[in-house]
Amino acid sequence: MGFHIGVLYKIANVIENDLILEVVGVCSPEHQRPDLKEGSKICLDTNNPPAEFINEVLAFKHRNVSAINVPGWGCDIVGSIYMPESLGHGYLLAGDFFGDESDIQTYEIRACEIMCNMLSAVLMKAQFEKLASIDGLTGLLNSRAIRDGLEKAFQRQKRRNSVMGAVVLADIDFFKKINDQYGHIQGDSVLQEVGSLFDTVTRKHLDVAGRYGGEEFVLIYEDSNEEQVMGIVERLRQSIADHRFIDRAQ
Repeated sequence: MGFHIGVLYKIANVIENDLILEVVGVCSPEHQRPDLKEGSKICLDTNNPPAEFINEVLAFKHRNVSAINVPGWGCDIVGSIYMPESLGHGYLLAGDFFGDESDIQTYEIRACEIMCNMLSAVLMKAQFEKLASIDGLTGLLNSRAIRDGLEKAFQRQKRRNSVMGAVVLADIDFFKKINDQYGHIQGDSVLQEVGSLFDTVTRKHLDVAGRYGGEEFVLIYEDSNEEQVMGIVERLRQSIADHRFIDRAQ
């Protein structure tokens, strides 16, 4: 839309009247908004917002586009990229014009509204697809997704006629005793923490980890030789052995 400044905020949290925005991205070629830095967070009182953030607050409140002209610092148009709270609070897309272009036209408001609605639909679809494949307890792929991943990995290896790869089956020793002695809440906590450890050791975009069922896990390593895989698995085993699990009974 030809903004002189473009900003994408993530709605990081909403606590009573406080709206907390995280600056995800800033396009400001002339550096007119040095106050906006990627990764920084801004806390706004939704009942009494600063003048330069009036559009951000109104767009959030009404889940729509707000286009009040803000002299000087402050985005002149902000659109809400809505997501249900269960999927996250969503985003705000903001733009600022300078000089004679500062008056927002009706067609620009409509264009921003359409763009935000489209982005909202795309994000929600992606989030629902993610939820359908993620195990809610461990944060790893669920049983169906890891089985699909395993089949696809086999097919890729077959097409490439490659023997570089491995499948690792793992489970938690004496997990039944944990449930019997400490209860299922403690057992679920152990699964959550083990899932986090798996995610930490897994090489992004290279390895795949999933919960096969109960306390059983599957790890898929493609294009990796035996020495590499054994090294990764040993680091994972050691990290779990060294980990101090939270005692939920306290």
